[in-house]
Amino acid sequence: MKLKLVSFMSFIFLVFIIVFVLFFFNNKHQIELFEDGLTGTYYHNTNKTLKSETDSMAVALGNIVKGLNEQDQFAIIRKAVSDIRLIGGGGVNLTQIITL
Repeated sequence: MKLKLVSFMSFIFLVFIIVFVLFFFNNKHQIELFEDGLTGTYYHNTNKTLKSETDSMAVALGNIVKGLNEQDQFAIIRKAVSDIRLIGGGGVNLTQIITL
């Protein structure tokens, strides 16, 4: 009876260890899948946002320079882009650009 109990407890212990190891590796795999999916989603949404913002700025600049001669168009666009490229420049104030 004692031998049966010890062998049964050993069997349960081995099953527990096997299940724990399988759970650990499966959990690690699930975390890696989640990280890959999260990273892919982040970059996809970032690229989509940047494209939207770039297109919006292009349309806004196009509307501002519509009907002007080419030199004035270049001057206005150059002024807008130089303000955007400044680090910490605070963005572009379109009313300042329009009043050039």
